[in-house]
Amino acid sequence: MITSVLAILQPLTLPISGNETILDSLIRIIVSYVNISLPECLRELGLTTAVDTNNHREMIFQKVVIPSSPFLNFLISNRNSLTGLLFHSFMNLLSILLRIGPFHLPTLEFVFASQLVITISNHLTSIEAEFLRSKAIRDISYSLDEWQAQCTEVRQSGKRMIQALILEGLEDALEENIKNDKGGAFGLSVVLNTFSIFKVLGGNANWL
Repeated sequence: MITSVLAILQPLTLPISGNETILDSLIRIIVSYVNISLPECLRELGLTTAVDTNNHREMIFQKVVIPSSPFLNFLISNRNSLTGLLFHSFMNLLSILLRIGPFHLPTLEFVFASQLVITISNHLTSIEAEFLRSKAIRDISYSLDEWQAQCTEVRQSGKRMIQALILEGLEDALEENIKNDKGGAFGLSVVLNTFSIFKVLGGNANWL
């Protein structure tokens, strides 16, 4: 289905301005399929063994992630032109791929090969919408905690992802957010989730 939709819409040929609704809908379709690689979705599907979960994630990777990769690269390259709901959906897709990476080695390598990690780190300081900044930080915090609670293989892959995030400036981005965004409707969420991330990273969090 994803291949057919991409072939019909030809999103790489569409200018972003004026086509936000179409592009947003396409991202949401991709997200709906990528989502079923998440641990909670696999449990709902009754997939519990390592073989079954890996086969399922490999199927999603081959049939959804790989065909969508040119579109994702297009969005990343034009990320500064994404606004509103389109930008929200874009960041949500990045967060889900980041979260899944340590559970599936090909997805992890895909994330490393793209500019996904640096895009997430950079946008933690440039997102204007307070809610989206709070959500992005919360998603990272949740992912780090989730990886830590898994088997040795996932924990090791999670460490690789954490190192990549640190290399791309995650700590500096978090510190900037915590200094400038303690107030507002989502200030407490930013503080608590940032503190949780720094605990996993091994920071002393004295700046709190």
